[in-house]
Amino acid sequence: MGARAIVVEAAGPPEAMAWRDVDLPQPGPGELVVRHEAVGVNFLDVLMRAGRGGAAYPARLGVEGAGVVEAAGAGAGFAPGDRVVYAGGPPGAYADRRLLPAARAVALPPDIPSTDAAALFFKGLTAWYLATRTAPLGPGDVALVHAAAGGVGSLLARWLVHRGVRVVATVGSEGKRAAALATGAEAVLVLGQDDVAAAVKAASAGAGARAAFDSVGRDSWEASIDSLGPMGWLVSYGWASGEPQVDLTRLRNAGSLIVTRPTIAHYTAARADLEAGAAEVFALIRAGVLRFEQVETLPLSEVVAAHRRIESRSVAGPVVLVADAP
Repeated sequence: MGARAIVVEAAGPPEAMAWRDVDLPQPGPGELVVRHEAVGVNFLDVLMRAGRGGAAYPARLGVEGAGVVEAAGAGAGFAPGDRVVYAGGPPGAYADRRLLPAARAVALPPDIPSTDAAALFFKGLTAWYLATRTAPLGPGDVALVHAAAGGVGSLLARWLVHRGVRVVATVGSEGKRAAALATGAEAVLVLGQDDVAAAVKAASAGAGARAAFDSVGRDSWEASIDSLGPMGWLVSYGWASGEPQVDLTRLRNAGSLIVTRPTIAHYTAARADLEAGAAEVFALIRAGVLRFEQVETLPLSEVVAAHRRIESRSVAGPVVLVADAP
């Protein structure tokens, strides 16, 4: 059995991605062969291709896909013809079909299209564990969400608002303010332009935020610290602007702040947690809570163009690669 897959021989620009014919072994115990109908493109893929994501080369790319099981090994829990979606696990989604640990796949409900799943599952699972597992938040609490017009940030803000949390959001430019407001955030600030901490303190009657969700890193770190109330949680789940310098004395003096650096791998490592998160994601997709106003689809063969568009920031929503016509 064979497949067509993207292989990156060395870190580089989008053109470093090349299609190769690769061998695809028969699935062993606990493994699946999945024929992709849709593949999600995530910023993590861009980082790995460019040499900033810890990849070992030659590398495969892609951590999110939806499709149909073509073959299943013993004990996999799925059968040929089953629709599945997955997020995380070993990279390799940039392919027409792939070998996948069955433990990473969940059954895709019949009412959710593969393109929706590929756009929302990885980002939705990330929003799930951030909103429900990383910091103790309840109705009426104030949370700061950075990059709230982005993929994960917008879903996270929507999820928190759905739970009754009052969200103050930041964006990277004035042009993204409206998109962040559409998530239900009470206030949206432009990072580096507006006084973020002052807005958070105003929204919380001076108490500060209970949690700050920070995917920006170095450029937003001080604003996150300044916005938190005593014993607040700084959830650092990404470093788009670079890794921040963590000063433990600063955290103590700012109010005995708590910092966590979570990843989806740990929060979905247990099968029960993965299935629980998936069920909540599917429910909120159906309810219209988790959604993108715009999803751009491109043929899988145009993955280079997809990376170019993401790096140029010329897309208004997530990019999904769909299977090429036979």
